[in-house]
Amino acid sequence: MKNTTLTLALLFLAASGMLTACKKDNKGDSACAKVAYEQKAIISYTHPCAVAISKSGVVAVIEFNGFVTYGTYGTTSIYSSVDDFITQKAPAQTFLSRGAEAAIFDANENLYIAETEATAGIRVFAKIGPAKYQFKTLITGDGITGGFSNPRGMAFDEAGRLFIANDGKGNVVRINDAYNNGAKQIIAGDFGEVKGVAIIGNNMFVTVYNKNQVWKITLKPNGDYGEVVASYDIDKPVDIAVKYGVLAVSSPNSGKVTLLDPDKFVKSGETYSGCKSELTVGSNVFGIAFNPLENGLLVAHLDQNRVLYFKN
Repeated sequence: MKNTTLTLALLFLAASGMLTACKKDNKGDSACAKVAYEQKAIISYTHPCAVAISKSGVVAVIEFNGFVTYGTYGTTSIYSSVDDFITQKAPAQTFLSRGAEAAIFDANENLYIAETEATAGIRVFAKIGPAKYQFKTLITGDGITGGFSNPRGMAFDEAGRLFIANDGKGNVVRINDAYNNGAKQIIAGDFGEVKGVAIIGNNMFVTVYNKNQVWKITLKPNGDYGEVVASYDIDKPVDIAVKYGVLAVSSPNSGKVTLLDPDKFVKSGETYSGCKSELTVGSNVFGIAFNPLENGLLVAHLDQNRVLYFKN
C-alpha cells in the first residue's frame, strides 16, 4: 500500500511538472534541441545564391549567373512573406542584380545587395511600400585603401552600423550610415579570404575560407575591432547567419550547413563542447537566412536551382 501511494504521488508530480531533474525544455528533449532543424519545404528558384528575410518577413532571393559569364545579371525577387515564397506565389517585385552574392535588410527593412562582379559595391534599395523597393544609392570602395574587391557578406550591429566582408582584400569594412552612403573605415585586415560576417551583441563572426575556420571577434562599443577570442574549424566556410542562439554556416565544398552554439566557441587548441548539427544539402550551398518570425532557416542551393526551408 505504501509503495502504491508513493507511485501515485510520483506520477502526479511528474504530470504537474514538479519533477524538474529531467524536465524537457520547451523545444525538445535536451538543451541541444535548438540546433535540431528539419527540412519542411523545397522551393524552385533559378541559381539562388543570396537570401535575406526582413524583420516583418519580407523575403529577397537573388539569382547568380556569374559562373556563365563574368558580371552577368540575375533576377532578384521580393516576396511579401516566407509563406508566399514557400507556396511559390508571384513575387511582389523583381529587378536585376549584377553578379550578386549576398543580401541583407536593415532595421527599417531597406535592402542591401552585394554585387561582387564588375560593380564591386553594395546597392541600397529604399523600402517604398509593402514589399516594394526603389534603388537609392551605390556604396563603392572609394575612400578606403585598396577599395572594394569582391565585397560580400554583410551584417548590422545593434547600433545600425553595417559591416562588410571585403573578400578580395581580406579586410572588414564598417559604415556607420550605410543607408546614406556614409564614410567607410577598414576596422581589420590580413584576414585572408573573408567571405561572410554575422554579428550578435558585441561579437562578430567571420568565415575565413582559405583557413577553414570561423572566427569569433569582439567589437568595441564604437564598432571598432577588438580581438579574435575563439574559432571553429570547418571545411571552406562561406555564408553565415546567427539567430535564436544558433550560428549557421554554409560550406559549398562539403555541401553542408553546420549549426553551432555561438556562446561555446573556444580558443585554438581547445575542444568545442557546444551543440552541433549538420544539414546535408549538396555541393554549392551558399546563402542562408534565419526567419525572425519563427525558428526557420532559408538555405540557397545554387547547383540544384532550389531553396530549402528548415524549421526547428
